Amino acid sequence: MSKRKNENLIQQIKAGDEKAVKEIYIRYKIPCIGWIIKYSGYDKEEATTIFLESVVVLYENIVSGKLVNFSSTIKTYLIGIAKNKVSERKRLSNKIDYQSDWFLFADLVDTNDIEKLQEKEILYQKIERSLKELGKKCRQLLEAFYFRQFSIKEIVKQFEYNNDNSAKTAKYKCLKQLRGKM
Repeated sequence: MSKRKNENLIQQIKAGDEKAVKEIYIRYKIPCIGWIIKYSGYDKEEATTIFLESVVVLYENIVSGKLVNFSSTIKTYLIGIAKNKVSERKRLSNKIDYQSDWFLFADLVDTNDIEKLQEKEILYQKIERSLKELGKKCRQLLEAFYFRQFSIKEIVKQFEYNNDNSAKTAKYKCLKQLRGKM
């Protein structure tokens, strides 16, 4: 969709035109739900719910004036909102799911450039394969630190290291091994 069409839809929404919201819903439903399913692992029903919530947030941001400078496309903006919704749901459910959590790894996804998402997906697949190739202890340590967000003190206790420095060194060595396998 052209930048001009995006701007027209935004202006129509500001003016209270419900047809513009419906057009956004119809135009972006399939690509956004597809993205959500692919990157979150949620089923179609859950992905549809997230998409609907994203459209509502987009609408509210436009109407409230929060969305002033619109530099991306509506699709990119919706996917960015969906990414945040997925992250929020994952945090709340505290799930670890390799397929769906890779897009959160090190916060590498740039939602302002959809073309980069394909490159990032390849990177995530490499990370996933490399992580599986690591030894059990390294894999568990990295999962604890990056996915479960354990502190170094919690890692010391969980993995029975002598002190914080030992845990930090082990984490560093595991990351080095992970990078070497990529």
